[in-house]
Amino acid sequence: MDEPLNAVCPFLLGGLRMKEKEYKIDSRFFQIHTTGSGIVAACVFLACIVGILMGFYPKLLMLVIVVTAYTFWNTFIAISNPQKVFYFR
Repeated sequence: MDEPLNAVCPFLLGGLRMKEKEYKIDSRFFQIHTTGSGIVAACVFLACIVGILMGFYPKLLMLVIVVTAYTFWNTFIAISNPQKVFYFR
């Protein structure tokens, strides 16, 4: 986003000019912390599916599947940990 929010929507905040700051996470840290945890969650999810099919603690593995599916959803689908964050003031 190159323009401040109120330049796009002048009716917001009475047309006052806002200062925009951009915070960006280091790409190496982001890849390890965010993307890496999503990939690990996907691998554990698949391992749990195999474990359930083999009859290995199915109730426990169902709980692990719920947690890993939630982690995968937040990481890759909902993008709840973005690499860039814009701050308007």
